Amino acid sequence: MLKSHGEYKPFGRSATNISKQCCMPSVKVRIATMKDLPGIMRLEAECFDERRFEQETVTAFIVRNDTIALVAVDEQMIVGAAMCMFSKRCGEGRIASIAVLDGRREKGLASRLLIECEKKMIVLGVRRCGLEVGIENTPAISLYLKHGYVLKTMAKDYYGAKKHAYMMEKSISKGPKKRVKVS
Repeated sequence: MLKSHGEYKPFGRSATNISKQCCMPSVKVRIATMKDLPGIMRLEAECFDERRFEQETVTAFIVRNDTIALVAVDEQMIVGAAMCMFSKRCGEGRIASIAVLDGRREKGLASRLLIECEKKMIVLGVRRCGLEVGIENTPAISLYLKHGYVLKTMAKDYYGAKKHAYMMEKSISKGPKKRVKVS
């Protein structure tokens, strides 16, 4: 059973001990458009195995009004992307994917993408954000712990046979919760 609320320390270190790194100032993070689709699909192919999104799914993240798709661009080349979905009614969101090209990793770009997703969701009224991450994905787990996500549970076979995932969650808004009027 997983321990949450800061007790779980994967890989022998706490999330607060992860070093701060440069954020690549030449890289611009912006909302993705349909013109970015080929670059995002190249990124998906490079970063993910069978877990990568199909073109129809990425298209939906770009065009729907209950999703956010961001790209990180350096000299007209997409070097990172993030996709999330949200429900204004429930005040909940999910990080569906964060991808950064191999040569651009460990420079703070995934953190920038995550923070931008959270900021955009907060503006839309999202108070809680969740995500799933493969239990073998050490860098991503460390990233999410560093940003205040806590482990809630493990989902067996989430990505297929013997491919388990951690379910993680974070409160992203400190604002007042909606009050329900009782008559």
